[in-house]
Amino acid sequence: MSLGLTEARAYLEADKELTSPAPWRPKNNRDGRYPITFFECRVKIGQSMPRGLNFRISVFPTFPDVATFQFECDQPASRTCLTLYRMEWRPISGHGNGLQDHIPPDLRGLIFQPGETHEHICTDNVGIGDQQILKPGVHAARRIQPDFRTYNDALDYVCAKLRIRNPDAIPPSNAQWQLV
Repeated sequence: MSLGLTEARAYLEADKELTSPAPWRPKNNRDGRYPITFFECRVKIGQSMPRGLNFRISVFPTFPDVATFQFECDQPASRTCLTLYRMEWRPISGHGNGLQDHIPPDLRGLIFQPGETHEHICTDNVGIGDQQILKPGVHAARRIQPDFRTYNDALDYVCAKLRIRNPDAIPPSNAQWQLV
């Protein structure tokens, strides 16, 4: 089942509430190279929890100035999710946007170096003819300038951007400390 541009915009632009937040949990990243700690919880819009919306944060205790913030929805009949929004604060690896026609012209070919904060929005990854969000939801990235000084600044930005009305439901990760 696909997600249309109109529905994706509705999810992105709606006021949201984090529900039943779980404590931070440890695991290894996909490559198994760096331990990460992640926070995950369901997202409610109004009185409903449409399409299995989730908000997730990943931090790297060995890299206290690196974090990924992600808003996603379940894909029916699948064990995967469709990413609606992701912000990478000072990521460990770089990223390059493609040159495909569906990517907005001002984003085509942009290169992001390791450590360069950027955000991915699913509305920048839409099929030209059918106006459906292309899987896995985000490809092209946008620069965020100026960069955020702290994890809390990055978290505040994401919560405001996604219209999360109860950011205080997110417990401290304890992975960050004051960097001098």
